[in-house]
Amino acid sequence: MATGQTQENEVIEGVPCEAGIECNRPDGVFINDRPLLQVSDVSAVGRGRFFFDYGSDRIYMGRDPRGRKVEVSVRSGAFRSTDHLAEGVSVRNLVIEKFANPSRTGASTTRSALVGSL
Repeated sequence: MATGQTQENEVIEGVPCEAGIECNRPDGVFINDRPLLQVSDVSAVGRGRFFFDYGSDRIYMGRDPRGRKVEVSVRSGAFRSTDHLAEGVSVRNLVIEKFANPSRTGASTTRSALVGSL
């Protein structure tokens, strides 16, 4: 269990989730660069899964992470652009990883398509 976890990303309403899986909250936990699956109840925590108790600012993991690299997302995206703010911008050879972006969105969003490869 990790305590003091006060980040809480935007809740996305109306996204159908598999029973017991939390897909409306874009929060993520990564152990040794591998993402854990967020479950909607602490009783469902097991290997490869985590539960975020937002009321008590705790993250429960199904395996003792000592001796491993543990990362928790605190942002729902790398960067976002709206309207005219990204005119003439090209993004090339950029690697974006370990963001817990909202379901059905990317770690970077714009109103127009990005040029180059992400």
